[in-house]
Amino acid sequence: MNCIFTKKHNDSIICVAQKLHEPLPDQENLYIQEHEREYYTQLHGTRKCEFLSVRALLFLMLPNEAPCITYSETGKPYLKNMFISISHSARYVAIILNKKKNVAIDVEEDREKIIHIAPRFLNMHEQKNYTTLQEITTVWSAKEVLYKLFEASPTFTDYTISGRIIGESGELNGKVCTQKIDKTVKIQYFRTKDFCVTWTNN
Repeated sequence: MNCIFTKKHNDSIICVAQKLHEPLPDQENLYIQEHEREYYTQLHGTRKCEFLSVRALLFLMLPNEAPCITYSETGKPYLKNMFISISHSARYVAIILNKKKNVAIDVEEDREKIIHIAPRFLNMHEQKNYTTLQEITTVWSAKEVLYKLFEASPTFTDYTISGRIIGESGELNGKVCTQKIDKTVKIQYFRTKDFCVTWTNN
């Protein structure tokens, strides 16, 4: 597995790679830990490739360790000695690690249908400011990051994204405003011609 995007930012390590398309026995033996094998053998198709791709990418990021991923009841991943966040799209897998701070990451591919559902997750201000497919996809991704970071409301109109999306990388402001949370964080983004990745440290 080769990383197609790698960056260090504010004590975090961010990596994005193409998913493994066909699990091979030698990959399974290398990346799947013994306590995971029973669960892994019950997976099929895309889910199996996702599971293996995450561990293959984590293996590249932490080559001298054998980190064990555990999950909360809500599906949030955990490592014993550092914070982790994981994201999948149809073709890509993304991971962010940080030893000191809570983190969140999201990877999204540009899809035309996202324009049609934009009013469901963009507020009126955002609909005026973000109009292209690339901008809307990046904002969607940034809101996914806020949702993961705070495990807050699944109603994306409770989140507000501001800032200009120019070029292949930059910074946005993300605000969460619910009955329990009122916080603003900086969200980084990186774009290619067909996908974006967004992340934050808290």
